[in-house]
Amino acid sequence: MEVFDAALAAHRNGRLSDAERGYRALLQDDPRHPDALHLLGLIVWAKDSTTEAECLLREAIAIREDAVYLTNLANLLAESSRRQEAESMLHRALAIAPSYALAHYNLGTLLAETNRFDEAERALRNALACDAQLHEAWTNLGNLLIKCERHTEAVDAYRRALHLDPERAAAHRDLGIALTKASRFTEAEVALQDAIQRDPHCPEAHADLAAVYVHTLRWIDAETACRRALSLDSTHLNALCNLAKVLCKTDRLEEAETVLRRNILTESDDHGARSGDTNDHACPQRRAQYAGALHLLGVVLLERGETDEAQQLFRSAISIDANAVYLTSLGDLLVENRGYDDAVDAYRAAMARSPTHAGAHRGLGVAFTHKKSFAEAEAVLKEALRLEPDSADTYTTLAAVYAHTRRWNDAEMACRRALQIDGKHRTALHNLAGIMCYTDRVSDAEKLFREAIAREPYNANERFGLGQLLLSQGRYEEGWMLNEARLSPDHETPTIPWLDLTCPKWDGESLAGKTLLLVYEQGFGDSIQFARYVPLLKALGARSVNIICEAPLKPLLQTVDGIDHVFLPNEHRPQFDFWAFFMSLPFHLGTRIDTIPDRLPYLRTLPARVDMWRTRLPKRGPKIGLVWKGSPANVRDALRSLPSLATLRPLAENTGATWISLQKGSGEAEAVDAPFAITALGPHIRDLADTAAIVAQLDLLISVDTATVHVAGALNVPCWVLLPYGSHADWRWLREPEAASPWYPNIMRLFRQHADGDWDDVVSRVGFALGEWVAAWQNRSRESP
Repeated sequence: MEVFDAALAAHRNGRLSDAERGYRALLQDDPRHPDALHLLGLIVWAKDSTTEAECLLREAIAIREDAVYLTNLANLLAESSRRQEAESMLHRALAIAPSYALAHYNLGTLLAETNRFDEAERALRNALACDAQLHEAWTNLGNLLIKCERHTEAVDAYRRALHLDPERAAAHRDLGIALTKASRFTEAEVALQDAIQRDPHCPEAHADLAAVYVHTLRWIDAETACRRALSLDSTHLNALCNLAKVLCKTDRLEEAETVLRRNILTESDDHGARSGDTNDHACPQRRAQYAGALHLLGVVLLERGETDEAQQLFRSAISIDANAVYLTSLGDLLVENRGYDDAVDAYRAAMARSPTHAGAHRGLGVAFTHKKSFAEAEAVLKEALRLEPDSADTYTTLAAVYAHTRRWNDAEMACRRALQIDGKHRTALHNLAGIMCYTDRVSDAEKLFREAIAREPYNANERFGLGQLLLSQGRYEEGWMLNEARLSPDHETPTIPWLDLTCPKWDGESLAGKTLLLVYEQGFGDSIQFARYVPLLKALGARSVNIICEAPLKPLLQTVDGIDHVFLPNEHRPQFDFWAFFMSLPFHLGTRIDTIPDRLPYLRTLPARVDMWRTRLPKRGPKIGLVWKGSPANVRDALRSLPSLATLRPLAENTGATWISLQKGSGEAEAVDAPFAITALGPHIRDLADTAAIVAQLDLLISVDTATVHVAGALNVPCWVLLPYGSHADWRWLREPEAASPWYPNIMRLFRQHADGDWDDVVSRVGFALGEWVAAWQNRSRESP
């Protein structure tokens, strides 16, 4: 007994070599002494002789099943990553001693490491029920609650730990971190200042204080705190990340990128080489910091427009730490690149990781909106507002959903709520102006657009929006100028093709003896409408006028009077003196309502195509063509397209007419199984030259606003256009209810909705007019020899 007592005293006094010799001497005489085996096992374990230590502890347990022995063996097994065996040992310990606080504590810690948070919380709370003075248990409970994003409860746990050890700097720092996550920044600053007062040389505390300053937009204080942390540890990842954030927010993107590339990523790679694997469980904090660095660099590069590398960095960060912030950033980038399905997956993964992450809900709502899944978008955006009630971004997105579903009052209220939260929210102001347009309050819309432009004179979206409004009112001089904002890279819906054009852009210079290349940009109809300017350009002295367009347009545009050559985008072409977009021609030529080049026709058909289609067209007349849907890719398509061909069924009651479908793409199949007799030509139409050959042989075309109406107008074929309500119609058709088209005078008749979405009334008026038209056609036919 004297030998054991002496060895134990040496052990308690830190004389481990003396203790080890004493225990070994005792075990030579009494090899089944359980306490000597146990304590010798602990000393050997401390010397990294894990195998011998495990043998000694198991021998002790075989002699006496003691809760302390079992708990220490569990700790050894957990350290060796044998977690399942460790958990079994702790349960055996608790079966022997249900009130043993350390066993509960160690079990909770072990379960937390394997993300079994509910069981871990129960174990830690059991430990505290057994011993409320165990400050380590309060600390670990706080850590677990932070992982579960229960930040307020974590604050309470850390305060209990701090109460038990008020001079422990780390306890103040833990509290500061929890308060930061709970958005209680004033209290967080106090706690972190207390931590720094107790340990002024702790770089982590300075870095955490910098994070508080970042959250409260105190950029100078944040930079100071970051640089203080880095003076203590030049490779401190959190400090470097926060410094990079400060540099981003203060428009020093290049410096931010340098900080991230030269310091954080290099140091993280070095650490990975030292540890053997950045995914090693021994360095979870370092892995998290490395992932944060990758993500932040991706954010910087995204700001600079380098989306491909940004996406790679986001995915790399997620492969290390799939947290909600990184997944949401990936989703936002995918939405920007129109990868909506993949974005939905990213947002859902973020919400699975963090069900209370408002940004992930908002992003999912944006993705659903782009996918036109408006009911799902509304539901998820309302949940985002429950999580974050004062988000101007979310209200603005919800307003867009309401606008898409024509709930204009709801859309307006959502926009106004966004502006209450953030009076300078540019998208909310822009959308509110759009809603004013759509609800026929154009003077209010103009006022809002001009207010936005006064704030940001070069904002492309506001200038373009006002330009479209003015053009729809026939106020062409200012309208054409503002319409040029569509060419800005900052415009939210760019429609400009990428072409390698080496000659200068034409801005109205003299064309005498010059060669000019006209470039397509938006829909087929725009190119057809503005091809009318070719003869005018020739009259201004241009030696040659050429066009570059998409393949379906080429054969038709080759018939324009005065055209020299039509190229496809991938075709070799010679050098030209100038190039210009089709839709910029009215601006450069100063077009007014009364100076529109309106000589019709300015397109011709191809005789061979006409002959081919003549054999397929019905002989009996009058022959009336129908088009009821546009391209779904057009942002206004839901407003301009009819629900289905069946909407036009009342027109078939006009006897004596022969109906012909020219519908292509969306809705094309409806003509095959139509609710009335109709010849379906859509599946056989190859390009717009085919369309022109058919239209030229019609007596009348009835169509929604698509390229086909421009074909008819340019060929001088009678055409009736079905238009949506008010500003829902495109600018070129003007706004006045009875306005005719100045672009296609005398040949085109416009039928506008009198109420939003009411196509039945439009069809009814068309039907009445059609009865008169058919009767007149029949009279002319009888009078003809």
